[in-house]
Amino acid sequence: MSAAVVAALAVGGAAGAVLLNPSGSPSVAPASPGSWPAPTASGPSIALPAAEYRQPGPPAGSPLRPVEPLAVTVSADPAGTRLNKGLVGLSLELTDLALPSLSAGNTSLVGVLKSLNGPMLRFGGNSVERRAFWTSSDESLPSRVHGDATHPVARIVPDDLRRLKTLLDATGSTAAIVVDLAHLEPERAADFVKHARDILGDRFLGYTPGNEPNGYESNGMRPAGWGEAGYVKDAQAYAAAVAKAAPGVPVIGPGTYSMAWGKTFAAADFPEPRVYAFHHYPFSSCNGSDPGGKPTFANLMNREARDGGIGFRQRMMDAAVKNGLPVWIPEAGTSACPGYQNETNKSHASALWSVDYALSSAQLGVERIGFHSSLAACTGGPSMSSVCNTGTMAAPSGEFQTRANFWGEAFTAQLPAGDYLKLDASGDRLSYAYAIRSSADELSVVVINTNDPRTAAQTPVTLKLPFSAARGTMAQLQGPSYEGTDATVIDGRKAVAVPEPERPGIPGYRGGDTVTLPLTAGTATVLTFRR
Repeated sequence: MSAAVVAALAVGGAAGAVLLNPSGSPSVAPASPGSWPAPTASGPSIALPAAEYRQPGPPAGSPLRPVEPLAVTVSADPAGTRLNKGLVGLSLELTDLALPSLSAGNTSLVGVLKSLNGPMLRFGGNSVERRAFWTSSDESLPSRVHGDATHPVARIVPDDLRRLKTLLDATGSTAAIVVDLAHLEPERAADFVKHARDILGDRFLGYTPGNEPNGYESNGMRPAGWGEAGYVKDAQAYAAAVAKAAPGVPVIGPGTYSMAWGKTFAAADFPEPRVYAFHHYPFSSCNGSDPGGKPTFANLMNREARDGGIGFRQRMMDAAVKNGLPVWIPEAGTSACPGYQNETNKSHASALWSVDYALSSAQLGVERIGFHSSLAACTGGPSMSSVCNTGTMAAPSGEFQTRANFWGEAFTAQLPAGDYLKLDASGDRLSYAYAIRSSADELSVVVINTNDPRTAAQTPVTLKLPFSAARGTMAQLQGPSYEGTDATVIDGRKAVAVPEPERPGIPGYRGGDTVTLPLTAGTATVLTFRR
């Protein structure tokens, strides 16, 4: 793995001609700068909410630490990037692909994926070169594939892809795979990709040659000096084999955490379409040699660390922007450190971080994110995982549980798609704001307040909208403390928010272009407006 919270504003999109963004999904022509698009010619009457939202108040005890007010003014000017449906997905181990539980018949997993609203399932991770083996001709596992009680091996066959297809169809999900580049077998990789394309159809998004190949030399999978030139040569050989066996399938790369490798991939020639992809775990100084990079609550909720992570992603993307490539982060998380070195696992702070990470990435232009997870057991499996099964490592069950960070991911995944707008925010440094337009008549506002829920008073928020609305509703992700373990909820439940028309109203709001309300610390709030 690699070493690499917020206020979001979602705003209804402009009317106009339908365009295509770099991923081929629909976008909407922006309105002229400085003006909100005209309302639709005819639409349903606006029903006002029957009740006002009741958020949890500040914690008991006095005095609480006062928080500077937050003022946000949303512009009608488009920022030039878009929040897409399917932004939030899961990165899983390639060995997970062989689990019988990946099936439409598994109601538990179907429910999990539906909460993510059309996610990409990326099958990769460290198991690619070590514990997984693809065969379409009933070959036995080779001697190079070996594992242990907590790292099982898997022989992946076409029937696994057929079973996966039922799950993707049932949940509206898509899939991408990572193929073994460490053992140079381009024909085997091409066979894997061809079967994935033929079986999964348009739900198959592409393949990556190798999992973090920039680490191959240090772990002995390639000789010293192989480097970027050797990687490009081998990856191009894989791409040529895939283009012959399964023409048109995109190559997703380089799938590393190195900026130099990203530049090399972006500038190289490949026979098929490309997606630029990198991995990112910002807090991966496991031994604390970089104090600011150690996975602690103080670092996770630190404004400077958050802004630095955004700057790193922007620099990682420069080569893609220069070469006109779409950008994904198919493997991401707070930290690559193991559980005993990472206090933030399973915490409410990780849920808040996940919302901010996803929304800030999308505002930069990232189209898809895979939060690294595993379908292994909750006890004994990786504690950073968003989901886990209720069985044991030796005998996994088909029932899945969700952890705190999953609800941050689900909260973001349920936001309406749309175009980011420019905004100005001032005041509280631990609340962040984004604006997104999804229709000519609708505006949603999410404010993620990352102040400590145990000690901070509510943050007074004033929001100036780019139009006058008639109706405003509210939903909120909540938690008792940064440290709260698996205590994150949405509107008091471990479930996605109810559909917007059924949500309670914003407290005290009676229409207009200005909203004022206090927001409790440690929350992410979506405020949706219609005119």
